[in-house]
Amino acid sequence: MPRAALLLLLRLPASTIASWSSSVPATTMTTTMSSAAFSLGPLVAWRRRRRPHISTSSRRSYSSSSTTTNTAAVVRGGGRPPPSAPPPVPPLPLPAGLDGRRDDVEAAVLSVLFACRAARSVQPSGIVVDDDDDRESLDPAAAWMTTMEKEDSSPVTIGDYASQALALDVLFGRFPNDEYVAEEGSDALRADERLTDAVLAAVNRGASLNDDDRRSMMDVDRLLRAVDRGGRGAVGGTSSSSSSSSSSSSSSADDPILPASSSSSSSSSKSIEGNNGAKRVWCLDPIDGTKGFLRGRIAGGQYCVALALLEDGVPVLGVLGCPNLPSSSASSSSSSSSSSSSDLSAIVPAYGRWSEEEIERETSARRRKSTSTSFFPTSSRGCLFLAVRGLGCYEIPLRDVERHFLGERDYEDNDHDEDDDYVDENRDLDAAKFASATMSSSWTRLRVTPNDGSTVPASRAKFCLGVERGFSDPNGTVLEIARVLHGPDALIAGDDGALDVANSMRLDGQGKYGLLARGDAECFLRLPRVGYVDWVWDVAAGYVVLTEAGGRMTDVRGRPIDFSDIGAGPGRRAKLPDHVRGIVGSAGGVFHRALLDAYAKVEQTS
Repeated sequence: MPRAALLLLLRLPASTIASWSSSVPATTMTTTMSSAAFSLGPLVAWRRRRRPHISTSSRRSYSSSSTTTNTAAVVRGGGRPPPSAPPPVPPLPLPAGLDGRRDDVEAAVLSVLFACRAARSVQPSGIVVDDDDDRESLDPAAAWMTTMEKEDSSPVTIGDYASQALALDVLFGRFPNDEYVAEEGSDALRADERLTDAVLAAVNRGASLNDDDRRSMMDVDRLLRAVDRGGRGAVGGTSSSSSSSSSSSSSSADDPILPASSSSSSSSSKSIEGNNGAKRVWCLDPIDGTKGFLRGRIAGGQYCVALALLEDGVPVLGVLGCPNLPSSSASSSSSSSSSSSSDLSAIVPAYGRWSEEEIERETSARRRKSTSTSFFPTSSRGCLFLAVRGLGCYEIPLRDVERHFLGERDYEDNDHDEDDDYVDENRDLDAAKFASATMSSSWTRLRVTPNDGSTVPASRAKFCLGVERGFSDPNGTVLEIARVLHGPDALIAGDDGALDVANSMRLDGQGKYGLLARGDAECFLRLPRVGYVDWVWDVAAGYVVLTEAGGRMTDVRGRPIDFSDIGAGPGRRAKLPDHVRGIVGSAGGVFHRALLDAYAKVEQTS
């Protein structure tokens, strides 16, 4: 076969090759391609397995405040335009009873999936792999990292911006008249072209689902508009920081990253007064637990994408996407790890450290340059929690959600690329149907630990706490509460004399609420310094997840969390009311009463 003809075939979409192969008579094919036997089957399979192509036409290296960033796949203004009418995504298989909220749930799950992919693509793994020249190379993800410090001294990364841009772009494409409040603004991006390029690269890596998917590529203007849709209270997406003329242009011209599914109603009818005339506000934390994100994957660095929908000030939907969190089936081994992160002095190890088997699997995939398009290759790590008010709380592996939209049968198939004897038993199944059937059976209904004390008494309740104790418990109040509940053996001391709760687990981000929801722990306390008021995106999604699993959340006085003032415009805010003092979350019942009583006792004696 002539080289030019082969190169032409390699550039054709896989669907075109498959269609041609099935429609052209064998005799014609033989005449056209020479007398040698030629099959398009392996070529089609190879094209479908290829990693998404990333253009390196705009590549530059530069130094940031902490690392060196090598930026690729940058599409700035005037890049390739997306196709005009992409096909609808396959309907999302949902747990029974959620169809009445299908539009909201599909948009929320899809936006969180994309955000998780973008964040996962840039979280450092901590793995060092020898390259072809037997020289040690840094973790590829680390080359994408740059860290800055905001006014409140909290860190912000490329992952934060990329996650927010993707999530809000998806949501705004479905609900252009809803309100949005989110953590980040675009000021830093507008001031630093190199940072913007790095964020664009992460966005495009997270949004490109396969080799033929190019409608997901953003340019700079669209990126800035997407980030500013949150704008600390922007309505319909234009915040006060959107000062450039490019971002003031109409957002309605943006083609959606993925359109609504064929089963969804038209989003054009949605308005700021959505279901039953309710005022709708989406609240997003693009990476909740940024310090955990920076610790890296194998060290158990936990973080999550937290998204909630409020209607008339009531949280009605919550999604937590936790890319590095072990699934329920793998959680027991993760929580029993005896190692701790090297930068922590905590006695209780950080939850979710990778096993040696996971490290070896990741290292092996790096060495052979795996062609899998998945960021979540196994169901044992990476979880999504979904809760809808009055309809329950569910968990599903991120792997199965991703596979549904990728349309792949099984990511592990790619582990056998070099095995000539491997036979794919599912090769004749339609990939989309296989993925849809798998996802339908993957949802797990969650319930907290029975809160009547029948299985776990309050005296043995497990605490699920934040890693950064200087923020969540600066006065050591949680330690004293544990003494009240667990007695004289409640605390353990490390070699340096530091104390910690013996029966506890520690991790960053709102994934803690997911652990309480599935019964891995019973008590959570967040007691920052006096005068600190929580942002809504730090609480709302976890509130829905916990309460819909049968748990409870209040402040330290037992008062319900008030979300009524959240939104944009005069008189609206992105923070909880000033009177909210701390957050107490639990499995409810005897556990919540015990926590509130213990807090009151400690307060009286302090």
